Amino acid sequence: MIERAVVVATTPARAFNLWVSRVDLWWPPGHRVSGEAGGTLRIEPGVDGRFFERTPDGRELDYGRVVAWQPPTLLAYDFFLGGGRDAPTRVEVRFVAAGAGTRVEVRHTPGALAPDRFDATAPRYRASWDHVTAAFVAHARTITEITR
Repeated sequence: MIERAVVVATTPARAFNLWVSRVDLWWPPGHRVSGEAGGTLRIEPGVDGRFFERTPDGRELDYGRVVAWQPPTLLAYDFFLGGGRDAPTRVEVRFVAAGAGTRVEVRHTPGALAPDRFDATAPRYRASWDHVTAAFVAHARTITEITR
């Protein structure tokens, strides 16, 4: 299991919305499947919503499928990157009030992927989550500063 937690200076509802509705603006370009500039990322709201990238030429690359949707506290999805559709890992993101801000907790587990395969890819997942959560914090900070 991989766990990361960051604190952002906004409400859980706002943090949830930034994670989901603005994923295209903060998800690091170097962590996109296509590697192409100009594409977009989207997380469709609700259970069974897709997490996907649309490339400039219109191809859609699936990253995952939403399995829990409880705004403003929980988003979880089967994550296809690394294990594929037949053996997805599971990502759970919780948004917890923490003083004047929100603690965003990311938990990445083997899901349907064999534990030994997950363990083999865990170092790559850990490094990726370091970049992804740092990018989220930077984006949330920018948005918070603009709206103050």
